[in-house]
Amino acid sequence: MVYLLLAAFLSFLLIVLFCSSATGRLIPAKDHASVQITIADVDAQGHLTGTTQTYALSGFVRALSEGDDSLNRLASQD
Repeated sequence: MVYLLLAAFLSFLLIVLFCSSATGRLIPAKDHASVQITIADVDAQGHLTGTTQTYALSGFVRALSEGDDSLNRLASQD
């Protein structure tokens, strides 16, 4: 019984953690058009610094053809 409660709690956490970076909406598990993009940070010479930025775009944003604009806006804010 404890294992079932723990599994249900962990699956709830996984659903809540995936939020869209562009809209702030939650991305449901059935949104197969959503993507998660990880971009590596580089220094002035173009070498990797070892840190990354992760962005999640929902299928809603991609369906409106706003994915590239949203990614540019988010990357310029960081």
